[in-house]
Amino acid sequence: MTDIKRPSPVSSTATFLWRSMLKIKSSPGQMVFDSAVAIVSMLLFTFMFGGAIGGSPREYVQFLLPGMLLMTVLPMTVYAGAALSKDISTGVYDRFRALGFWQPSPVLGALICDVLKYAIAVAGVALAGFAIGFRPEGGLAGFLLGMALAVLYAFSLSWIFAAWGVTAKKPESVTQNAMLFIYTSIFGSNIFTDAATMPGWIQTMITINPTTHIATATRMLMRGEHGTGVFAALLICAGIIAIFAPFTFVLYGRRDRR
Repeated sequence: MTDIKRPSPVSSTATFLWRSMLKIKSSPGQMVFDSAVAIVSMLLFTFMFGGAIGGSPREYVQFLLPGMLLMTVLPMTVYAGAALSKDISTGVYDRFRALGFWQPSPVLGALICDVLKYAIAVAGVALAGFAIGFRPEGGLAGFLLGMALAVLYAFSLSWIFAAWGVTAKKPESVTQNAMLFIYTSIFGSNIFTDAATMPGWIQTMITINPTTHIATATRMLMRGEHGTGVFAALLICAGIIAIFAPFTFVLYGRRDRR
């Protein structure tokens, strides 16, 4: 009898990456909606409040756009967790457990696919920003590094919701409850305006918000600046991944043994 070769972790993860990409192709609506909301929000804030906040819409969009990249991708981070919860609740993963592949592959493949979605979404918002006058002082390199940091932060947060999705009883609970956290993180940060203009107690709240540090570092990169702010942002992303990626795999493994 011929032995069947067990697929490697790389090949099995690539298979689930492709599975997630097919889902994008069949139903791209959510990604388009989130990108459209971010673009419309950027246009409204720029032209309605830009003169009051930044002196002019053109000046304000230089400050706003790096933060809007985060506003674009952060709501999207919850969907991987919701998708995992749906597959588990509908019994799809019960079939996967009997197959001889590296079991974390479904989780890892889905989250890697999300990186592609984040990149597409921030590219769309960036193009809209260029159309209304955004010009990065750091040139193309600084601009791409800023975009990459926004995508990296979204990828790190997606591990939190992946862990949530593995344990959630209903996919809807992941999406609905997580949005409170997401929008608190967005509006409780310096995405829209400089925290220095706010009361002291609000500044304290904004300072402890990780999204604030990522937005600041993204602006620094797009201005061609580097320093402790960028290092702190990278440390935040690495810390979240280091904690929640293994935690997600442990939770997923324990669920498999139930």
